[in-house]
Amino acid sequence: MFRKKPRDREEEKMSKVDYIKNEFRGQIDKSTSISVIDTELKTTFIIKKNLHDYKIYVSSSEAPIQNFIKEFEMQPYEEIIGERAILDKEVFPLNEKIRSVLGERVNLRIRGIRLCFGREDDYITLDERDLESNKISPSIHGLKEFIISNQRSVLGFCVRHFKPKRGNMVFLKCGYDEPVSEIKSINVEILASLQQRGFYMQKYNKPYGLQMFIVLTVRKRNNMITDRVIRLLKELDVPLEMIFLRRSSSIQNWTAIECELDNMNLKNYLQSAFTSLSHYDVHQIAIFCEKNKLNFDVAQMMGEMLNKMNIMRAQRGKRENALEREEIAAAGIIAATHFGIKGIELSNDLNKEYLKKIENELNNYY
Repeated sequence: MFRKKPRDREEEKMSKVDYIKNEFRGQIDKSTSISVIDTELKTTFIIKKNLHDYKIYVSSSEAPIQNFIKEFEMQPYEEIIGERAILDKEVFPLNEKIRSVLGERVNLRIRGIRLCFGREDDYITLDERDLESNKISPSIHGLKEFIISNQRSVLGFCVRHFKPKRGNMVFLKCGYDEPVSEIKSINVEILASLQQRGFYMQKYNKPYGLQMFIVLTVRKRNNMITDRVIRLLKELDVPLEMIFLRRSSSIQNWTAIECELDNMNLKNYLQSAFTSLSHYDVHQIAIFCEKNKLNFDVAQMMGEMLNKMNIMRAQRGKRENALEREEIAAAGIIAATHFGIKGIELSNDLNKEYLKKIENELNNYY
């Protein structure tokens, strides 16, 4: 009886439903943007570079007849050629940047390209299948060496795959699977989208706009992105640390405004951010801040100090109880002083000696 080959744990883990945690887009400069899809198991970076500054040559194709002959692949009704400079200035440097970070053995494998030899009005084409028929797996580095030795005869490259349902014309497709342990795949495509044709006609007065997409799928280590991945993205002109810093700062500002407008939002935030605090503790922090008209930054700092104190007490085996009023007040005094806020109102019945003792303890978590 035939039995399926058992999958290893990594494959089984990756096959489970992987829910999206974060999804956002960033514009890096006038021609480069990035979309990030972050899940529990992996992060996918989609980097887009507009290539509208390069020349393209457009003419009519044989598609009116060719597309109705079943032996032929579907082709666009216009033949579009991207100039060779795209390969020289965009694709080859990209391959070298990847190799500089991940190692010389990592050389993007070509999965689709159609080169044009000759002049704009007199050329022939060949594609990767011409090498594959001879059991040769073409690479970007090999393509670079080939073009260097045939500088005068290579005009550029044209549409290799036409996907009418998606509206995409693919000029180049290459990639590398499992280059290093933390990177699942690197895929690169140069394409033109029929859906965006109106935009390019209006803004750039061009019938088509070529775009290069770099799709990097990264495995996480302890829910973190490794330094090597960050270095690679930096080589690809994506300042990941700065992007995450700006986004985190914006989220923090929005969170602060919502928490200061609504006391219930503040309680919900403190409860989710500081899990060692009880519901009663969070309620007392919110009341203290409301009574003294303290802002979100003070409340957050209070929660952080008291949360650390509870964790350390639990590690020493001390029984967990709701925080005393003196402990809430001590955290409020320290946090308010840190932000230059004076005139904190305290209840007269607080134990002053215990309050001072807790202030000294909390200074360890300041």
